[in-house]
Amino acid sequence: EKANKRLMKSATTDALTGLSNKRELQRWLKLEAERIARKNSDCITAIFIDLDNFKYYNDTFGHHAGDFLLQRFANLLKENYRYVDFIVRYGGDEFLVLLSDTGTERAIMSVDRLYGRLAELEYFTPDLAKFLAKDIEIPASCKLNFSAGISSQDENMSLEQLIVTADQ
Repeated sequence: EKANKRLMKSATTDALTGLSNKRELQRWLKLEAERIARKNSDCITAIFIDLDNFKYYNDTFGHHAGDFLLQRFANLLKENYRYVDFIVRYGGDEFLVLLSDTGTERAIMSVDRLYGRLAELEYFTPDLAKFLAKDIEIPASCKLNFSAGISSQDENMSLEQLIVTADQ
């Protein structure tokens, strides 16, 4: 039973960040579509997040530094969003947050809160310096940041279309 649980977790979880992966996203989308049909509700909002300047860190400090930043950002997402929100490492330096029963306005507020928290953490520069065990100086134009696209589902939109729209 323990081995089966470990296998299931490894099949549905991104190994680097501990977030859900695309396979688990497909399962969640199916369950959420059923919930929506049952409740006659369509209040789901997708936030598609792409890290900005991530390539700079991989190129300058190596992929181990990039992996560290992905893990750190994943933890920030977990801290910023509710337990019931669904967070996925979508691929590379892209993340997806799906908010049930949350409209666009509240999603925008959550992204603003995330921007603020990242700034408070000085864009992870002190954490990265500690991880690398050396002083580092990051040009202002290269600070790790993110871009976010937000889309709320309407009655004519599938959950897959919701994600595509947020990505665009």
